[in-house]
Amino acid sequence: MMLTLFMPVICLTPGRVLRSASVNVGEVWMAVFLAYFVLVNVGHVLAGYAILLLYGALAVVAEIQDPPGLTLLDCLALPFIGILPHIFLIPVFATGSVSLLAIIFTVISAITEEIFFRGFLMKRLGLPIQALVFMYSHLSVTDPLFLVNSSLLAPHYFVFGLTAGLIADRKGFEGSSLFHATYNLAATLYFLALNTTTISLLLASDIFSLAAVLVYLRFSQHKILFSRV
Repeated sequence: MMLTLFMPVICLTPGRVLRSASVNVGEVWMAVFLAYFVLVNVGHVLAGYAILLLYGALAVVAEIQDPPGLTLLDCLALPFIGILPHIFLIPVFATGSVSLLAIIFTVISAITEEIFFRGFLMKRLGLPIQALVFMYSHLSVTDPLFLVNSSLLAPHYFVFGLTAGLIADRKGFEGSSLFHATYNLAATLYFLALNTTTISLLLASDIFSLAAVLVYLRFSQHKILFSRV
């Protein structure tokens, strides 16, 4: 609780240290990632994501080069591709209520992850390695049951990281954020019980999503509508 109350101070500190010490922003990503991972696993989720968002934004601004842009078709197609995989899960999901705060956090967390993993980390480590780090970031290590469950979902997160990375490579992290945020929003509308059937369908939906993205990126060459510059 106390850590969450001091979250604004925690968030501002990395930026001040980096500026005052003239440290290359990209050199401390492992420490930032570890802090995020620990905070999320001990229950301080907001503080963890705040640190990741601030650092990711600083790193992207520091290293941005030749930014891609989004077309009107991208703005329509990428959210649609984000929703489409959930069709595979209709036979096994259970609906439930969701709060407005949960919806807002879902969107912000997706954008935060895209800025850090695809906007920054992928440029340093490459597509497959950032997907691997993204997968590990979703492991829950503080409880044996959570560790088992999150480990069973590891292939899902790895394939998702690859898919989002492919989008970001061509459309920037803005494009992958559209895809990721829409995917997460759709996922808030239902609950899944972890079993072999669910995991198999989830992985099938991930592969379908990856294939859909590959096809779209292969044939999407249109006039840029939105650009960072």
